[in-house]
Amino acid sequence: MFQEGTRPSGMHCVFEGRLKVSKVSSDGKEQILALRKEGDALGSQALADSGHYAYSAVALSDCVVCMVPRPDFHSLLEQNPQFSHAILKLLAQTLGETQKRMLHTAYKPVRERLAEALLLLYRFFQPETASRLLSEFRDEGLVATQGSRIIVLDLKGLQKISALHA
Repeated sequence: MFQEGTRPSGMHCVFEGRLKVSKVSSDGKEQILALRKEGDALGSQALADSGHYAYSAVALSDCVVCMVPRPDFHSLLEQNPQFSHAILKLLAQTLGETQKRMLHTAYKPVRERLAEALLLLYRFFQPETASRLLSEFRDEGLVATQGSRIIVLDLKGLQKISALHA
């Protein structure tokens, strides 16, 4: 949808579909910051501070996205207090989520972070999609399952799939 470092063209509102929000680290590795779905808005921070996108947004499925162009966004901020308050609330919520995630990363044990990540994926993609994808990975020889355990069999294969969607 948009690339990190580019100038924002507007605020994007996800009407349908799923996206990942990611940033590339100084060593060239992608870090997924968030997953977004219907009802989420992206790009307001870059528009509010007249900067550039601090992250990329990439579709994970077919998406329908509406955009409020940059001039309209600024005009709405100036002329519509309700819109301004909603954007302020959105920015505060995003900041709060980021702070919470940083604290979890710094202080939670790996076991708890993994459980949280799996729950996030489960809620985001829904069980039938996660189960179907896990079955596909198993059929392709990428992973094996033993009860509730998932064993990675082909790390390079998973990395290749990940790179295709980065």
